[in-house]
Amino acid sequence: MAGLCMNCMQPLGEGQAEKSEHLCPHCGWDNATKQPAYALPYNTLLQDRYRIGRTLSLNGEGITYVALDEESHSLARVREFFPESISARAEDEHSVVPLAEHDALYTEYLNEFLSHTRRVARLRELAPIVSIYDIFEENQTAYSVAEWTDSISLRQYIESSGGRVEWNTARQLFMPLLTALSAMSSAGVHHLAISPETIRVMPDGKMQLGDFCCESVHRKGTALKPDLHPGCAALEQYTDQRCGEYTDVYGFTASLLFALTGTLPKNAMLRRKDTRLLISSQILKTIPPHVITAIANGLQVAPEDRTATFERLRAELSAAPTVTASIETMEIKKRLPAAYQNIPEDKGLPPIFWMLGSCIITLCVILVAALILRNIDFTANTTSSVSSEPSNVSSGVSQASSVLPQSGTSSQDTSQVMIKAPNLVNENYEEWLSKTRDGGLQFTIRVSAQEYDDSVAEGNIISQSPNSGSDIAAGSTITVVVSRGPKMRPLPAVENTTLAAAAEQLSNSGFNTAKVDAYSDSVPYGYVIGYESASAGDLCEAGSTVTIVLSKGPDRTQTGQD
Repeated sequence: MAGLCMNCMQPLGEGQAEKSEHLCPHCGWDNATKQPAYALPYNTLLQDRYRIGRTLSLNGEGITYVALDEESHSLARVREFFPESISARAEDEHSVVPLAEHDALYTEYLNEFLSHTRRVARLRELAPIVSIYDIFEENQTAYSVAEWTDSISLRQYIESSGGRVEWNTARQLFMPLLTALSAMSSAGVHHLAISPETIRVMPDGKMQLGDFCCESVHRKGTALKPDLHPGCAALEQYTDQRCGEYTDVYGFTASLLFALTGTLPKNAMLRRKDTRLLISSQILKTIPPHVITAIANGLQVAPEDRTATFERLRAELSAAPTVTASIETMEIKKRLPAAYQNIPEDKGLPPIFWMLGSCIITLCVILVAALILRNIDFTANTTSSVSSEPSNVSSGVSQASSVLPQSGTSSQDTSQVMIKAPNLVNENYEEWLSKTRDGGLQFTIRVSAQEYDDSVAEGNIISQSPNSGSDIAAGSTITVVVSRGPKMRPLPAVENTTLAAAAEQLSNSGFNTAKVDAYSDSVPYGYVIGYESASAGDLCEAGSTVTIVLSKGPDRTQTGQD
């Protein structure tokens, strides 16, 4: 049998292995390339099934190889637990042995590797998460086997796309992954290394998150050599603070910022003294204000100030500007001194008192918001011939509902031109907003409010001011009220579906998801039994959190008891 290429695992062909250049005729890989030190030798066979090829990556936890699954005749990614700081390769070139006095520590991290890998394997129904289909122990260590997908890193994808992508493209790429990450976090799994290197883009344009490792390698202060991605690793990973879902929110948001701008934030340790995000004014104009706000919230340095969950991040990235402004107001209120946090509700006082109080509170909120948002430094592009006044840029960001005017248009150019206001009622707000940003229309639109409405579809416009047919000056702004859809919505049927499928259905219906576990003799492990204190078809308020019950399978402790 002819030798295999150690990169694509295809036969080299008769005589090819003897050629001096050792180049694969299929992929061009130079098979004279040596494995890194301590890696398994080429052609090592594990479990009498997985033939090891070249090393793909390595860090303080272990080594990832390309492999041939000889049972399915397909490529696979094999991950070997090999913590170089506390272990070494034995003389047989296959076994892994702990270094002197590290036996207990090696066993502890080996168990963490196995436990974490098994939890990730249970997420195989989530398409944007790499699918692990085999876990085994051999050579005094452990291995995991993941499906092979043809893909390139997000960094390579962005570089090949001209250095950045528009928000509409990024939204289609990132939102399915965000949904999967929300379900992953609900299952108690954290990645802690989300970055343009660990996010892969497949030929169909979908993204997948891979390179899962035990959490100890993605934090400083452990016995493992830390693997931190500068710009994507959160502050708590450099300190002894606890990590969680908010840590992955930071890495995800940093990767989104990279896709939109071509740059990552500074190292989190450096951002403790200078929290600004450097975005050129030219790029800033291409990103919707509510997306900028969501990114700023997701990249707060202090964990307690940061967006805590992927569901909240999804809401901020999906929300119309006024919804984001409302979210900002709540966050700002939390940061106000204690005396200002307990703002009283309306107890029936005359309206004039509440109107004056509202004005005072609004002024305080705006002042505090200005102090918070000044942390985002939107620096002008030094190569651009177009200059912007700092106050204009700041206004476009701090007032998230504002739509920046088209560059090159001044009030002198349009004040004498009158046009008819179009009929926007029942039209899709996002579609019209896109049209105004393309520069093809002589007006802009701004959301004044979002309201629940049983008769107007979610995202469509309920009313407008000025009304349709009114004479308005070119360059004017039309304010609109956008529908949030019906307030009370039926719960979808989720019984006997996976957690990921149920979470996606509920999200699409406008609900947030929580879960509890329970034993079941009839519903298989990992599948949904039903709702806690509710049933499919029940009407619940949009935006509320719905708890689903996930099966743990039969209660084995009751077997054999009366």
